[in-house]
Amino acid sequence: MSRVAFYGGVVLIFVGVVYWILRPSSPAQKNIIKLPGGFEFELNTPSFALIVFGIMLMLISQQFPEWVGPKPPPDSPPVVWLQKLVISPKELGAASTYSNPCTGTSDSDTIYPLHPGGHFVPNTRTTNRSTTDVSHYSEIFTVDRSDQVSVTIGQSTGACEHRQFANGRLQAMETYPQAGP
Repeated sequence: MSRVAFYGGVVLIFVGVVYWILRPSSPAQKNIIKLPGGFEFELNTPSFALIVFGIMLMLISQQFPEWVGPKPPPDSPPVVWLQKLVISPKELGAASTYSNPCTGTSDSDTIYPLHPGGHFVPNTRTTNRSTTDVSHYSEIFTVDRSDQVSVTIGQSTGACEHRQFANGRLQAMETYPQAGP
């Protein structure tokens, strides 16, 4: 509303000045301005009245609240980023075999973020594991992205007569947005 009043005042001042400049020699007379709804204004000097009315509109326009015009969108709620450890429900298991030649088995798993808009924090993926022979345990992260982590574990042995075992669970730290209070 204040913009309408301000620019309306500018227009009235401009019209008053133009009227005053174009009719400087006319005698002072009563001018009647008729508005719809039966309103009438009688002015002896319409150009000065228009200029004064325009100045008043411009001055009070700064005091009107903004009733007209597009309203800004409401403030979006604050976002809080939370973190939660994602632990796979699958228990990985690998072992060496008794066969000749000695071989080992492997197992694979993949996890994904659990929350909408969530992603894995870099360098937080790991396999919470135990093994009977660390020197023959292998762990390869085949996919290591913010939206997916995949791992393959393996366990073998250096001596066929000794079976070795490994088990564990894939895990990674997820961060995700949540609307704040």
